[in-house]
Amino acid sequence: MTKAFALPPGPGRLQLARWARLLGRDALGAFTKLHDQFGDVVYLPLPLLPVCLVRDPEMIGRILLDSSGDVVKLRELKRTHYSMVFGRGLFVSDGAYWHRHRVAATKAMRKRAAESEAAVVVGAARRMIDAWRDGEARDLYDDTMILALDVALRSMAGVAAGDALPQICADFRFVMEYFSSQSSVRRLAEMIIPGYVHPDFKRAIARLNAVVHDAVQQRRSAPGDDVLSHLLAGDDHFAEDEIRDETMNLILGAHEPIALAVTWTCALLAQHQDVQEALAAELRTTPGDRAPSIADLSQLPLLSRVLTETLRLYPPIPGVGREARRDYEVGPYRVPKATQLIMNQWVTHRDARLFPEPGAFRPERWENVRTNLPRYAYFPFGGGQRLCIGKNVAELQIMLVLATLLVRFRFTPATDAMLERTPSMMLRPLRARLIISSRP
Repeated sequence: MTKAFALPPGPGRLQLARWARLLGRDALGAFTKLHDQFGDVVYLPLPLLPVCLVRDPEMIGRILLDSSGDVVKLRELKRTHYSMVFGRGLFVSDGAYWHRHRVAATKAMRKRAAESEAAVVVGAARRMIDAWRDGEARDLYDDTMILALDVALRSMAGVAAGDALPQICADFRFVMEYFSSQSSVRRLAEMIIPGYVHPDFKRAIARLNAVVHDAVQQRRSAPGDDVLSHLLAGDDHFAEDEIRDETMNLILGAHEPIALAVTWTCALLAQHQDVQEALAAELRTTPGDRAPSIADLSQLPLLSRVLTETLRLYPPIPGVGREARRDYEVGPYRVPKATQLIMNQWVTHRDARLFPEPGAFRPERWENVRTNLPRYAYFPFGGGQRLCIGKNVAELQIMLVLATLLVRFRFTPATDAMLERTPSMMLRPLRARLIISSRP
């Protein structure tokens, strides 16, 4: 007897207008409310683009681990503006093309010396804090975006941008904020006028393409210990546009998530002085006055737990999506072909069934909890074959930056700080202003 399936529960078509307004104002808040009302799987029969929200870790795991080809990257990522930024790079491609490039990029990243990575990260962190002054208020997101881009350009493409760094950072921020905006005149024009591209967007992309082009030419003539050099030295012999796409994807993926993780960690520590002081005490022992090394990180259990808890509460990219290529089973339900399957770390990470006091910052919960959690109860870097290619490097970089900062400075919230999230696809703070105080 054939098993019967039904659509998941969710708001009917008559209710969609109300939910659409909520989604437009604050998608993550709306997703949370939808799951609270309808359960672990929610179906939104949106015109032309049906959506299925999935909260349950087991179901999330089945989707992320599905290698059958029945689920692919979201259709949204094929649109003109995404193509101008990502091309056919790892972030947006699928199938055999994606697999070939993923293998090549993974090999190139593994060839980079860990000691070189640590030196780049600590050097950039020290350059940042050398400009800080005791008692001043700093917007940590602004500072760490410059820091993380400096690291990404050096480690991924061998680029020491120098005085050009602020302009490159501004262009990357403009491009990513365009995608992150949930209500934008620019995006409305794109949808209404076929092929429309805003002139500012074109100019930003042109400048970024020039940075990548120059990096490729330099690394062809003078290779170094960076991912681009190792990618060019590989056996794949990628075309120029393929090299451009992968370099752009790696730089984009390697900087803002790092900046956001550092920013949210420091913001949470600023609000939990007891944890901040315990962590500072741990760091005074290892590494103490010297520069932190990769070997030190295994001796810093509290730092690891603090980062894990930060990524639970504030995953930099708070959702991951797939598109069903055919009618697709989600637990006891079936959704139609072309449904967008959305799995939100923000929602699952804050499920009280998985994490007691889910909204509380409690690093101690990670002392023993990992063995008791379903595998995809915690997935800040995605999962399955498309697990973030830079996961291990990202964790290493974030901890090295935090170790460098917290040995020298204490953080407290500024009076005008707004340490709440913005309603965007990247989990940015509204205003991450913190008071920087030198430690004796």
